[in-house]
Amino acid sequence: MLGLPLPSCRDNCALGPQFMSFGISFFVIGIYWTSHHRYFRLIKRYDSGLIALNMLFLLFIVLMPFVASLFGQYYNLPLGMSVYAAAVAAIGLSMGALWWYASHRHRLIDERLDTSFIRTRSIAMTAPLLFLVSIPFAFFSQMLTIVIWCMAPLVSFVILRYLGHRQSQK
Repeated sequence: MLGLPLPSCRDNCALGPQFMSFGISFFVIGIYWTSHHRYFRLIKRYDSGLIALNMLFLLFIVLMPFVASLFGQYYNLPLGMSVYAAAVAAIGLSMGALWWYASHRHRLIDERLDTSFIRTRSIAMTAPLLFLVSIPFAFFSQMLTIVIWCMAPLVSFVILRYLGHRQSQK
């Protein structure tokens, strides 16, 4: 046509890991962005401790494109998967620390907020803990590691729904 070379399948197929890491990262960031908004609707006040924890959370969020790039490039190496899993876990753990700080003894949230509801929100720690658990699996089964990653939000969702259902029956 115009003398431009058409990309071969080999070139396009090589981008598969980069697209996969982008997709997983978009999903992870989207979940935490949504959670962040839900938590901050419940937080009524702020202080320097909350701001510092929020900055830590933001640090791990902005680190994701770099970590996703490493994972996309070194998807076949255990270290690439391990660093990625640790980064996702760090996002979740920093979000959990932020919620714990704000909600402990109703420090920065409404006094009338039910303590069982507050505890239920802490179940969100399930996902980052599963990402941490996946790290050793990266050294002998990449597929199992990715399955654990995909199961993490689903497990958290099921537990939250179950606990929410139990609360509504009380």
